[in-house]
Amino acid sequence: MKSFFIFLIFAIFVFQSCDTSKKVVNSTSESNTIERVEKDDTQEREKILSDNGFVKATVLKKDCGFVIEDVVSKNQYFPISWLEESYKVEGNVVYVKFNTPANQNNNCPNTKSIVMEEIKLIR
Repeated sequence: MKSFFIFLIFAIFVFQSCDTSKKVVNSTSESNTIERVEKDDTQEREKILSDNGFVKATVLKKDCGFVIEDVVSKNQYFPISWLEESYKVEGNVVYVKFNTPANQNNNCPNTKSIVMEEIKLIR
């Protein structure tokens, strides 16, 4: 009976001290602060999207509705329909793959109509 209680106490001690989660942190010995390191892979992701035919653009709000402006060429495009309504936020930087239709009639001056194939946010 005595050995059973010793075994029980030992088992409780062992199972209480086991922790299945692990945390990886860097700490400095001088100030005992914890520093979390996050990798910024934005440039890598932008290059992949660019290599796959996406155009980096900014969402703008005009009188005629939401348009996108190519960051490089500054051309403005009027999407005939948005694939993701949640991306229609002025100032959003999006990555868009699109086609230009033969019919360029739209109600938004100084823009070209486009048909979106895909749209993505980096962050």
